[in-house]
Parts: sequence; structure tokens; C-alpha cells
Amino acid sequence: MNRKQTNRSASHSPLTAPATRMSERLRLVPTGSVSDPVWLVQEKISGYLLATLSRQNLQSPAGLVCVQRHDPWVHSDALNEAIELLDVAPPLQHQTQAQTPEAALSQKKVRHLWADLDIDPAMVKAPLVPESCRLQYGGSDCFGRPFLLHPLALAAWNRMQQTAAADGVSLSVVSAFRSFAYQAGLIQRKRCAGQGLPDILRVNAAPGTSEHHSGMALDLHCPDEPGAPAPLEEAFEHTRAFAWLSAHGSEHGFSLSYPRDNPHGMIYEPWHWCYKGSAD
Repeated sequence: MNRKQTNRSASHSPLTAPATRMSERLRLVPTGSVSDPVWLVQEKISGYLLATLSRQNLQSPAGLVCVQRHDPWVHSDALNEAIELLDVAPPLQHQTQAQTPEAALSQKKVRHLWADLDIDPAMVKAPLVPESCRLQYGGSDCFGRPFLLHPLALAAWNRMQQTAAADGVSLSVVSAFRSFAYQAGLIQRKRCAGQGLPDILRVNAAPGTSEHHSGMALDLHCPDEPGAPAPLEEAFEHTRAFAWLSAHGSEHGFSLSYPRDNPHGMIYEPWHWCYKGSAD
């Protein structure tokens, strides 16, 4: 998890790589409502939210137009190419994971990622988690980056954050949805920095096993609390925010996923909370 917002330049825009088809690199996320539908263009690997699209004609499956750019480095010609490739998307509908191939867990994809990272399946204790097919833009995290959540988790998060604020407790998002590929990238960067795989897998779940894939999990921080530690530090357990979450998180459907000595072999993560509602 990078703790500083990544600087990006036009020369490194995710939409300017000449050898990669847009349709292979982008995800179109339906959100809004049937009467007022919008789509979010997200880069699959990095998780960056690039733009918001809308339809000019609700009766036609074509006609997507860009209504907002979330990434200033997205060039007009590249964005137009992306829209053309994504313009054949079906009308907005609430689909289940079983109905949407991209959101269904790909055993083959996970096996390839593990092979690329030299992960022995015997090293992985956590269950496999499918990537969510229903993601909604939730706003900005504590680093100013856009984040996505499953609509059920997002609604519960908004209620919980507002209730905590009414009790004088600040909560903000450090990390939310992550794709398989993004999780693999986190691990690969640590390997390149010389860290051993067993140590990495105690801190970062293997691709395909992170609760973040579900769109239900949140890493939380309390930036406005005096003396608060940096994000993703064990000292978060000594904050008023953690005490409030421990007392009231379950009232909003959230629970601590990785307590001390958890069966998944992960380090203690007092900042990681997952919404346990059923993703339909």
C-alpha cells in the first residue's frame, strides 16, 4: 500500500500504452440508478478511476459521453477510444456475481498470478474471494484518491461514518476495493525490494484471497484525531476511532477481520474492517 498519492504524468497515462487494447485494460462500472445511469471508467490494474460516463440516449445501447474526468492526464483522443470500445456495454442493471463473468472468481487467473509470484498454494490459508461485479464510487480516500465499494458496503460505511462523526470520532478510508492484479502488484513490488514471500504474505493477502476483492472491506484511519498514528499502523488500536469501531462497528454490519492470532496467518490489523452483509 503506497502511503503517498502517486504522481502521474501524461507520459505515464494508463490510456497511452500503444501495445494494449483499451478493452483489456479498463473496467466499466455501472452506478447511479436506472432512471439516471452513469458508468465509471476504471483502470483494472491500478484501480484508478479515470472518468465518469453517461448516455445521451437512454433508449439506445450506444451514445456514452464523458461527463467528468477524474484523472487530469486522460487525453481526449484516448478517452474517446475508450468510450468507443466500451460503448457496446449493456444497459445498467443490477447483476449478480454468478451472472457476470468478470466478477466471477477465475480459478485459472488466480493460479497464473500465484505462479508468476512463486506462491505455493500450501502457503495460502485464506479462502478465495471473487472480485465484485457491483462497485460504486464512494468519494476520496485519505490520500485524495477515488475509492470503490460494493453498494451495500458503501451505504453501510456512509451511515457508520456519519454516526461516528456525531459521536466526535473521525473515520476516513485508506483502501477499499482492489482487483486481483492490483493485489499482485503490491506483492511484486515488495519482492523487488528484497522482501521474502512468507513475510509479505503475512501483511498482504495473496491475490484472489483479499477481502478487498469483494468490495466489502475497508482499511480505516482517523486523520483528525490528535496524536493519531500513520495509516496502517498497529497503534491504531489505541485510538478513540478503534475503541468506537469495537463498540459500534457491528451495529453497522462491520467486523474486525484480522485480530491477533487469526487463522489466516495475517498480522494483527486493527484498521481492517469488513462489511458482513450478503452481496446479492
